[in-house]
Order: sequence, then structure tokens, then C-alpha cells
Amino acid sequence: MPRSDWPALRRLPLTVAAWAIGVFALARSACSFWPVTALAERPGFAAARRYLETALTPDSFVVVWPPEHAAALAALPPALTAADAVPIENDHQRRYLHILVVGPSGFATPPELADVRAEARRRFDAVEVGAWRHPSGDRVLADLRTNLSQARVSVSGPTVNVACDQRRPDGGWDCPGQPPWNNVSPTTLRVDGAAWPCVWAHPRAQHELAIDLGDQILGDRVELEAALADDAATTPGGAPVTLRLEVAGVGTSPLSRTNAAGVARANLPTPRGQRRNVRVVISTGSDGRRHLGVNVRVVETRAASAPAGDHR
Repeated sequence: MPRSDWPALRRLPLTVAAWAIGVFALARSACSFWPVTALAERPGFAAARRYLETALTPDSFVVVWPPEHAAALAALPPALTAADAVPIENDHQRRYLHILVVGPSGFATPPELADVRAEARRRFDAVEVGAWRHPSGDRVLADLRTNLSQARVSVSGPTVNVACDQRRPDGGWDCPGQPPWNNVSPTTLRVDGAAWPCVWAHPRAQHELAIDLGDQILGDRVELEAALADDAATTPGGAPVTLRLEVAGVGTSPLSRTNAAGVARANLPTPRGQRRNVRVVISTGSDGRRHLGVNVRVVETRAASAPAGDHR
């Protein structure tokens, strides 16, 4: 072989390697564009669909997973509440306790459900249905502290009648022209030695402080909590504070706080599903160091639904 051909021979392994890498990259690129079988077209989807209908409970939510199979949502029964993502809800206001996930067999658990109790999966050929269940319990439909910016506040009595309609940066309300402590705002008081999140509602002597939550869809009860801060509860001769929970067309529930540590509570049973006005009225004979906090919640009591495997 002529010596002049030696450089070409030396380059031959590099050429072959480059060619192999190019072929591999091309094949990989082609595979990445290879159509994935739609979830609704996979064997077993029809059976999984029928199973979802039988497993449905009022607190169920169906998730098509992973999101690239979201087109399968159109093939689910209209009665199902479904999406291509797990709903993100506050624990105490959770609407959906029972999360059903449908996807290709062996799908990875959605990260939002990593800490939620899982039930046994159901396999339908190439499709799988998994179920996750949040703990059952009371559901808070409305909460004064959370929705304080939507409340209406007023002070009325012998010397003052004013709407407390001056918004505060913290979402609460100031009463124009009144002392700075005469406001309604989110706060955390020290009650019985522990931090207690609540709404500051310092009453004014011989006047009524009214906090109106507006019309609310009722659950099974409305809860009222009230407490004096520890430093106020030890005030010598501190006047009692009177509270009155009112639900229009349902009734009232009184509550009183004297110089005592801890949280006092009152519940007013309500007809579920009806829309009624909810408000609390607070008064005292003397407002010296009446550092009062309140919470008002509209609550629905829920029993745990049966596991998905119990629906036949």
C-alpha cells in the first residue's frame, strides 16, 4: 500500500465513529417523534372508564396522568369532575378527599399525592387506576380571618355611629376618626400561654362592634370562638365582653368572655345549603384592656366515603 494512503487509514476509525454517532442521534430523534398511543385508545381504557363511574363519590376528583394524556379527559363520563392536574386545596377547606388517577399502566405517582394515603391500584390491561384518600373531617366553607377583606364592619352606639370602611394593609378595617385600637384586623394573640391566630375585635364601651360576613352558603353549623389575650385576662376588674352570633332566619347564639384564660366557643346549627347572612356583634360596659380576638367559621361535617374498592 502506498505510504500516501496511510493518513486516510489513520482517520478511518474516527470517521466510522462519527458516522455511528450520527446514526444513533438520528434514530433517537426519530424515536422522540414517534407517536405515543393515546390513553383513550389503549386496551383497558373502556373498562377503567366504567370503573371510575362506579367508584365515584361526592368528594371524588379524577386526574388524567401524566399530563401528556390530557386528551383522554374528553373520553371520560360528563358526570366526573376531572382535570389533568391534582387540585391544590387547603386542608381545612378541602372539597375533594378522594383522588382517582387514571393513566398508562405503571404511571408514576403525581408529586402532589406523595404524602397522601394510597389505596391498591386497579389494572385494566394497559391502563391503570390509582386512588388516594385525604383524611376525612370538617370542611370550612367560610372563615372570617381568611375572608376578612370582604367583611363589613361598623361601630354604633350613643356617641358614635361609623362604618369601619378604611382598608388596612393587612386586610383588616380601621374605623375613621376612632382610636387606633378600634379596628378589626388579623392578629395572633397569646392565649393560655400559646399563640392563637384570630381577628382582633377590641370592643368600645357602651357601643356595638358588628362584623358582618355577608351572605354565606351554610354548612351544618357556624362556629364562634372568642378569647381575651393573657395580659388582658388578668386585668383587675376587667369588664365582661358579650358576643352574639347571628344567622339570619336561623337564630342567635350568645357567648361571653370574662377575666379568664382560654378560648370560649359557641356553635349554632344551620340548615345545610341555604344562603343566609352571618354576623357577630360584640359589646362591653367598659373597654379598658379588652384585648379580644374572635374567629367565625361556617362548617360542614363530612363522613369518610367508602374506599373505592367497596363500590360494586
